[in-house]
Amino acid sequence: MPELRGSAVADELFVQLADLIEEESKRKQLGENALSVMEANRGASQKTIHELRKVISEITES
Repeated sequence: MPELRGSAVADELFVQLADLIEEESKRKQLGENALSVMEANRGASQKTIHELRKVISEITES
């Protein structure tokens, strides 16, 4: 998608939203894709905290 500036951003947003309102299949696919991303990243914060604690522990024990 080309970089948009000024009122072109609002115009493109309107076009995309209107398309989503009219196209149930696109809305459904977008929602399914978003759910997949959320499920794939579930627990990521806890995993990151766990790894950071290990690194901090190693540093402070040195």
